[in-house]
Amino acid sequence: MLLKVAVAFLVSSTRLASGAYANPGACSGDCGTHDPAVIRRTSDGKFYRFSTNNFISIASASSIAGPWTYLGQALPGGSKISGFSGVDLWAPDIIYNNGVYYLYYSVSSFGTQNSAIGVATSSTMDPGSWVDRGTAGVSSKTGSAYNAIDSNIIKVGSDFYMAFGSFWGDIYQVKMDSGLLKTAGTSSYQIAWTSFGNGAMEGAFTYYRSGYYYLFTSWGNCCQLVPRPAAGTEYHMRVCRSTSATGGFKDKSGVDCKSSGGTTILESHDYVYAPGHGGVIDVPGVGSLITIKEQIKRQLTLGGMFWTGRVTGPSSVQALAHQQLQLQPREQLKLQQQRLGAETVHLCMDNVGVKVLQVQNAALQELANIAMIGTRNVSREPLPPAMM
Repeated sequence: MLLKVAVAFLVSSTRLASGAYANPGACSGDCGTHDPAVIRRTSDGKFYRFSTNNFISIASASSIAGPWTYLGQALPGGSKISGFSGVDLWAPDIIYNNGVYYLYYSVSSFGTQNSAIGVATSSTMDPGSWVDRGTAGVSSKTGSAYNAIDSNIIKVGSDFYMAFGSFWGDIYQVKMDSGLLKTAGTSSYQIAWTSFGNGAMEGAFTYYRSGYYYLFTSWGNCCQLVPRPAAGTEYHMRVCRSTSATGGFKDKSGVDCKSSGGTTILESHDYVYAPGHGGVIDVPGVGSLITIKEQIKRQLTLGGMFWTGRVTGPSSVQALAHQQLQLQPREQLKLQQQRLGAETVHLCMDNVGVKVLQVQNAALQELANIAMIGTRNVSREPLPPAMM
């Protein structure tokens, strides 16, 4: 999108009124996914989506709105990392550098620190083209300072850094070797930690915008939601920012992200329940799009947040509007097909892993848009004057 807008930072943590949310949009094609990582292929502009399980499922579309077509598995033989033969693959992250696509993935035993991060490479991203390179040099076991899952790579100048972690020490970062297949051999270091829920933080994603690095993290209980956890302890998203990619992240109130800092930008409300795990992709003509995972209730809801051009302070990010999907039994889970505007997509999930992906084209007057791929969709109406 890229409108001339002021730097936007951190929506208020106050829960929004239920009247702030919009109605459903639509998805076309293969709209079922979990933990989507989306990238646009440089050769032809086609979108590729990678997702958890099925040894990393691959789908593609000519538009971010679809129609999405399932293509196959990235690594049908599983990972070559020792000790994880036959173990399914989680939480993909995808980047492109010097003619090569790098697909990072996690292998783990759920709820333990027996985990590792691997990487595969391809020149096209199509099934059959991926070569598993094994471990990226990050692993953990019982007693480690961290849990080696949920990787995310960011480029800073000519250098690359991987953020990773889940509970157990929360979020760490390590510099990558220039070849992007291994860490650089330097020690990892903590960049975020919380006392909330005994360290219930994971799913880091670092994104650069207008002089700041934004560190999105997910807090709380993501998965074991029956019986329902205490209100406020379920999954939700928070954010800190820094002028450095490697530390110094603080929230809207100036609290260090390593000392339980984090401004809430997305939480349960209305029919949205336990949203989290965000990542960003920039789409020409649409904007910067954020991926989200694991949101459930009786209905599934989608939404977005906005970078505004009228506010220059910490309240510049305003949220949010929503869409609703009926949550059906897992074997019958389908999207409600509704069309409310151009460039709309969502991919759906249930509480053990089927996910919702939502994008709308939102040229919202003077607003620049970040649409959340996941539980929230962007409103196609301007914000009320009181929020601007």
